Amino acid sequence: MLYNNQYISDDEFIRTFESDIDENELEWHEDEHDREVTVLNESNWSFQFDEEIPQKLNKDTTIFIKKGRFHRVIKGTTPLVIKIKEYGR
Repeated sequence: MLYNNQYISDDEFIRTFESDIDENELEWHEDEHDREVTVLNESNWSFQFDEEIPQKLNKDTTIFIKKGRFHRVIKGTTPLVIKIKEYGR
């Protein structure tokens, strides 16, 4: 499994990526809704928008992802736990 979602409400959930995930599964993608992503744990993962340099995902970092904007996460050696809030559902 790529990740596990724990729903808080219809438009908000906690997503956990385990450290043993196959990094080849983490593909560039775009989302159907605007999203606000907040990192909930210390990790050594990174995040990258298309045509930008990767940024480290530190605890309490929040990233706004506009619907249709290509992005990806880059695997670290620790688990990654994020809270996702979707807008425009």
